Amino acid sequence: MESPALPETAAHYAAAVYGSILVTALIAALDHQHATAAALVGGVATTIGVFWIAHVWSGLIGERLVAARHFDWRGVRRVVGEEWPMIESAVPPLAALALAWAGLYSDHVGTWIALGIGIAHLFGWGFLIGRRTFGGVLPSIGSGVVDAALGVGIIVLETLIH
Repeated sequence: MESPALPETAAHYAAAVYGSILVTALIAALDHQHATAAALVGGVATTIGVFWIAHVWSGLIGERLVAARHFDWRGVRRVVGEEWPMIESAVPPLAALALAWAGLYSDHVGTWIALGIGIAHLFGWGFLIGRRTFGGVLPSIGSGVVDAALGVGIIVLETLIH
């Protein structure tokens, strides 16, 4: 039995974009410390899981404060669904790192593939925004480039901090 499609919400997309930035920044920061592919998989998976739980919890608290209502499982399911794209955004880069860990290619190559996937995600979100906002291919590509560049800037700042 298929689960029903989630409604399109700003929070749903925000979680995916945030996840892409977070995962890519984590990979860059851990690689800067010369972590192995195994350490990258463990560190990224654990961190994205903790951040996801924090986002779900803070979303539930915010909802309860605004709506002044008691805890309810329907609200939990909705917030979990809105934040789930944060986890989904980690899967392709983690898969690239897991293949390096398994020995299909070097840790260094796996890291670069994972970083490339993260940056491609950011470009893709910008491209999608451009298509919905401007409609044309060239403005969409421009939007993708700008969004990817801003994401890379955030990733660089995160790497410098750590």
